[in-house]
Amino acid sequence: MPRLLSQPVDEITSEMDALTRDHDALITTTRVEWLAARVAAQDGLAVQKSRTSIGGDRVSLRLDAGVSLGLHLLSPKRARLATVTSVRSRCSESWIVRGRTSGGEHVTYVCSRIRINRG
Repeated sequence: MPRLLSQPVDEITSEMDALTRDHDALITTTRVEWLAARVAAQDGLAVQKSRTSIGGDRVSLRLDAGVSLGLHLLSPKRARLATVTSVRSRCSESWIVRGRTSGGEHVTYVCSRIRINRG
């Protein structure tokens, strides 16, 4: 009998959840590397739309070329970015997103989670 058929559903579910978490981390890392290369090649990407949560701990950015970022900040910050100038991994569990406001002020977001979608 195949191994999966002999296991209880709860064990299979927990194994699948673990695989999903592992692959999510790999996918996120790959997307951050792709976005970092794109930002560096174009000397920054313009922000088309920016939204910050009421508490200031979550930021959504819509960038040029249909790229959207969802950021979960380690410390709340309110700033409207006009350009994303850098995206990189700080360690395996945090991310750094740097940018400039329309007034030229430099802003650094330290994120516990980052979600990147390409449109």
